[in-house]
Amino acid sequence: MTKSVNNKKEFTMSREEYIQHLSMKTNEIHMTTKNSKTGMGVIDLAVPTCCCREDAPCKKDGCYCMKGCQQIAVVQASYLRNLRIYNNDHEDFWNQVDFKLKHSGLGLCRFFDAGDIPDYDFFDGMVNIALKNPKIKFMAFTKKYFIVNEWLSENEKLPKNLNIIFSAWDKDWVVPNPYNLPVAYVDFKDKSKNPEFPKNYTTCPNQHDKTVTCTVCQKCWNKKVKTVVFQQH
Repeated sequence: MTKSVNNKKEFTMSREEYIQHLSMKTNEIHMTTKNSKTGMGVIDLAVPTCCCREDAPCKKDGCYCMKGCQQIAVVQASYLRNLRIYNNDHEDFWNQVDFKLKHSGLGLCRFFDAGDIPDYDFFDGMVNIALKNPKIKFMAFTKKYFIVNEWLSENEKLPKNLNIIFSAWDKDWVVPNPYNLPVAYVDFKDKSKNPEFPKNYTTCPNQHDKTVTCTVCQKCWNKKVKTVVFQQH
């Protein structure tokens, strides 16, 4: 839409159009070390929340990606750009990921501080990128259980340096976990919603001390840690 102001044309666009516009300004994927929770020692890769499963309960009841810094237009655009590049050319996408990892000098990578596994091929790419970079530890939380379980049914096991944590929710949410992967639970403010947590669970120290980032803690990259409980955001 245009309108005339002092004989000049002023162009206006919706927020969605502006995010789309920003996402098209480059064909370079976005990975960052600026996530305050993970810290400077972790490189993060994210995609839009449209990649989350439609019935994900956190989308309507507590999604941290729907508030705060992750709602800034330029951040949203970076997520959208990552998905566009992946959809347009899987090989180019993973080549860029590999390049950025090798030049980051970092030993920790997290997938999906926003969004979730887009599809089976993306998960297969996560496995392959872990195999290509054995000195880097990779981690992802996911509610796309069916993708991971399908991959595991067709393959022997995940790489040693790729930790997949199934993200649970309240006591009514079922987590199909036939391969005994680690599980992350939510400790709700309304305790009546909590499931029964497994014994010997661990918690996230960052929720009590913001100076203890994932760079320092690294629990969620450790496959021996089978249960993590997070306080509700």
